[in-house]
Amino acid sequence: RLGEAKVSGGHIVGVDDGGGALDIGRMMLSQAIVMAHGGRAISDGLGKYLLRDGRGPDIKSFVEWAGSLPAERRHLLIAGLATSVDAAASEGEAQARAILDEATYHMMSTVNSCLSQFDCKRLPNPIPVALVGGVLRGSSYLRQSVISRLVSQVGPVEDRTVDRHVLKACAQIGFSLIGES
Repeated sequence: RLGEAKVSGGHIVGVDDGGGALDIGRMMLSQAIVMAHGGRAISDGLGKYLLRDGRGPDIKSFVEWAGSLPAERRHLLIAGLATSVDAAASEGEAQARAILDEATYHMMSTVNSCLSQFDCKRLPNPIPVALVGGVLRGSSYLRQSVISRLVSQVGPVEDRTVDRHVLKACAQIGFSLIGES
């Protein structure tokens, strides 16, 4: 019915949000562990982003850094890796792009799941889809990848920035309409 809303995403830190920052950080960390165990070096393109801010001079040190994170902040710090992966992908780094392509797949699965809950034949075109979150801001590689996939699946997409205060107010109205706080 018109006025209906569907919500999906990572509202709770520590709960896996396929394609979100925590998921991207976990994918990067998993690859780093495999590389460190196999004695492989990280590429220069990805390394210049991941091996900064005290994360270590090499991939082994990076993995040790991740292992030493305080439990109460671990999820936030791992999710923080997503912006580094996105920056490297924006510069063409292949490993970072592969991670974000997988994240795009997961995000599109979420979008398709939400859209399947609507009677799309009765809804006005276009159907609004909000892409929000730190790694989806601006012209990030991930944002452009998701928009490109949306265009290929549903047709033309209007990409515009919405003030976060307006977006928060819309979310609060939407939640009140569906009876959630």
